[in-house]
Amino acid sequence: MPLLFAKTRTFDRAAVHPLLLDVLDRVLGHYQLSAPVGIRIGPGEQAQILHTDDMIYPLPRPHPPVVVNTMWPLDEFTDENGATRFVPGSHRWDAGRTPAGDDPVSAATMSAGSAMFYLGSLWHGGGANQTGRPRLGVILEYAAAWLRPQENHCLAVPRGTVRNLPERLQELLGYNIYPPFLGYVDGSHPRKVLSAAE
Repeated sequence: MPLLFAKTRTFDRAAVHPLLLDVLDRVLGHYQLSAPVGIRIGPGEQAQILHTDDMIYPLPRPHPPVVVNTMWPLDEFTDENGATRFVPGSHRWDAGRTPAGDDPVSAATMSAGSAMFYLGSLWHGGGANQTGRPRLGVILEYAAAWLRPQENHCLAVPRGTVRNLPERLQELLGYNIYPPFLGYVDGSHPRKVLSAAE
């Protein structure tokens, strides 16, 4: 489910929840939404390959955090239906190290409506769904504001929609500046384009 904020208002409040923003302020400082997506693991689907979400950025490992993910289960996440699996401590690994057979893998079992935070450098992946029902969750991924986000929200979410969103969410969707002036539009703050005539 790409284009999440173009299609629904369901996650607006979650994206700017005070607890979430407090964690992001402490870990990333200046940040933006990168890849908000819905994840559906269907009945009988195999486990996802373990991966890191910050591997798309050519940064040597280990590095300071540049991606923080939040997973929001819409269904209960269990061992049987594909709860997110992760390798504890793997966010500290050096370049070139990948999960091996003797590395412990844990499952993030969670109730619907809860949330999990994890760094983009943590090796993780969705588990196998051994049930007859799909498992649905939403990831709100945030990246340091000096990086290019995975989804270009300024193009993906219509300006008419963005104009009606809370200011903080507008900023997280790219209508913001990374100090001192990264991201300006014609020498001005990008939020000014929201008040300009189409």
